[in-house]
Parts: sequence; C-alpha cells; structure tokens
Amino acid sequence: MDKKNRFSQFAFHVLLLLLFFFDLPRGFSKSYELKELIEKAKSLNLDILVAEMSSKITHAQKEEAKSSIYPTLRLESSFVEVEKRTAFGSGNPDRTLENVRLVANQRIFRGLGEFHELGRLGQLEEAQKQFYESTKRDVATSLLDFVAEVMWQKARLKRQKELLELSKEREATLDARVRIGKSRQSELLNAKSQTSSVLAQMAPIQQALDSAIISLKNFSQVEDLTDIEEPKVLPKIEDQQVGLDAKELDLHPGLLSLEHQIAAFEQESKVNKAYHFPQIDVRANIYGKRADVSFEGSDWDIGLFITWPLFEGNIVAARNQQVYARRNQSLLQKSRQRNLLHQNADIQSKSFLNAKIAFAEASKSASLQKSSYESLKKDYQLGLANNLEVNQSLNLYIQNLLLIDQAKISLVKSVFQYYALLGRTP
Repeated sequence: MDKKNRFSQFAFHVLLLLLFFFDLPRGFSKSYELKELIEKAKSLNLDILVAEMSSKITHAQKEEAKSSIYPTLRLESSFVEVEKRTAFGSGNPDRTLENVRLVANQRIFRGLGEFHELGRLGQLEEAQKQFYESTKRDVATSLLDFVAEVMWQKARLKRQKELLELSKEREATLDARVRIGKSRQSELLNAKSQTSSVLAQMAPIQQALDSAIISLKNFSQVEDLTDIEEPKVLPKIEDQQVGLDAKELDLHPGLLSLEHQIAAFEQESKVNKAYHFPQIDVRANIYGKRADVSFEGSDWDIGLFITWPLFEGNIVAARNQQVYARRNQSLLQKSRQRNLLHQNADIQSKSFLNAKIAFAEASKSASLQKSSYESLKKDYQLGLANNLEVNQSLNLYIQNLLLIDQAKISLVKSVFQYYALLGRTP
C-alpha cells in the first residue's frame, strides 16, 4: 500500500507539473482594450514594417546620391617591365617602369543633374514617409473589421448563454407544472427541445469566435492577444461627431505621398534634360613615382576635362516620355484616392447615424419585448396563453438584444474607422 500511495503521489505531482507547463502560455496572454490594440498593431503589422523598410531604403539611396557632389580621391600604381629590342630580335628586360600617383577628381558641372537627382530622391523619401503614415491608418481601418467580427461573435455567444439560462428556467417551470398536472407533457418536451437546440448552436458560435480571434491575431501580429475588451468609449458613443471634413481628408498622408511622387517625377525630368549639357571635371594628379619620359621630373599636374554630348539616339526624349506618363498616372491615382477617401468618410458618417437610430429603436423594442415575455409567462400561469407563444416571445426578446449589440458594434466600428481615416482615435 505504501508503494502504491507513493506512486499515486508521484503521478499526481507529475500530472500537476504537466498541467502547469501546458497552461503556461495562457499566463502570457492578454485581453486588449481597443485603443491599445490599434496602437500595438501599428508597430507590429507586417504591412507597416514593410513600409518602414521602404522608407529606410529611400533614405539610404538619397545618402548614396550625395556622393556625386563630393570630390573623389584614389591611389593608383602600376609596374611595367619594358623589354629592350635589338636588330636581331628581343633582348633582356631593360628596366621596370613604375607609376604611383594620387588622383583627385571633382565634378564641376553636369547640367545640375546631380542636384535634381538629390531633389528627386528627397521627394521620394518624403513620399515613403507619408506612405508609411498612410499604411498605419489603413491598418487601423482594416483592423476594425476584424475587431467588429470578434465583438459580434462574442455578443452572439453571450446572448446564446442568456437564452440557455432562460430556456432551462422555462424547462424547470414546466417540469414542476407537469408533475402537478397543470401542464401537458408535450409542452415539457417542447421546452427540452428548445434547450437542446440552444446548446447545439453554442459550439458553432464558439468556433466562429475562436476563428475571429485567430484572424485578428494574425492580422495585428499581437501574439498574446486572446480577447477584446468592450471599448470604453461606448457610454459616450452618441456624443461622438462623425461628419465629412473635406479639408482634413485632403491632408491624408496617402494623398501627400502621391503629391511627393509627382514632384519626384518633375525632378527626374530635369535630371534627364541635364544630359544635354556638357560635363566638366577638374582632375589633379600627385605623383610619387613617374616613369613617363615626356613629363619626367614633374611630380604633379592638373587638368580641366570637358565632354560635349553630340548624339545619344534620342534617349533623353524617350526617358522623359516615360516620366510624363508616370506623372500623369500618379495624378489620376491621386484623384481616385481622394474620391475614395471622401466616399469612405461619407459611408462611415451615414453608418454612424443609421446605427444610432437602430440602437435607439432596438433598445425600445427589447424593453417592450422583455415586458411582453414576462407578461406572457403570467398569462400562461392563468391559462390565457400557450407555451408556444411564451417561447416565441423569449426568442424575440433575445433577437432584439442581438439587434442592440449589432447596432452598438456598428457605432463603434464607424466611429473608430472614421477617426482612423483622420489618423486619430475617438
């Protein structure tokens, strides 16, 4: 017995240890408030990280282009064996020619193309910065679609549990009445069927909720996310102002990004035109060793080099045709995006107003339906109503509660998505 007891205690402790380790990840899970989740997703979402990397790449390209303005300095050396020739053929090596020099080169003029190139990359850098900010707003807007789905499935599960409790309560009441002969067995069976039906629907709703949370976690990249708390803004949701603000929308970073792209194309056109101008360089050499007989004894030289472009197959015109086409394309994209922004803001504004009406009406309806349900239960006790009417009233009451939840979620979603367009939170 002692051995069995010791083995049982050992097995029990092992089981506790396993349960601890398997349950350990839950200790690091977290329920997030909506504003907190939005801010965290802005730092973890993959689209945002990609946009941030693009901004860094453009900045590095701009830094690289600055090198075209600065002088270059390099050290060159060469060693050449010179063979002495005679009338009868080649002979032995005469001597080794050694050249060691320090070469400095400064670009003086390139048609100002290097400065226009810096201007182009500067505009692209600003475009990427604005695109990064725009991506954060887009992520916040898309995140709210996932959040709304989680909130809806939570509301469904909550109301289903309420319906289950009320159905069990109704079943217990009918069971007691059947025992004393005041209700029919068929009514009790109907109540049991209602309870079983409600229970059967809970598993699919729970599965839908789990799937919605997984989808939200994958999009936000918030690994410890397990739940969303009800937004604290709800008690004051009707005080929120959601309306079309054209001036603020026109400052959306997505539009500003396209404006910088258009300016970059204009700079690129100037870069291409710079190829029509001559190229002027100043080059200086300082010699450590110099084997050139013509300049023997000289230890430095400096020269001005000018290159005149004569013909390059109309390449500049062809490049600028591409630039103008891309510029016009960006202008059209800007116009389209502006229309979409105003359209989305208008949709959120109307959705908010409609949800406010739906919320108010559903609240009234639910209050009336609850009174109707309580009244029908009393009427049933007096024989003035049948069990089917009571069940129908109960289901209608729960449906009205779901309508309230749906309107509430729509209110939250429309408010937060509208403010996400503006880069703020309510």
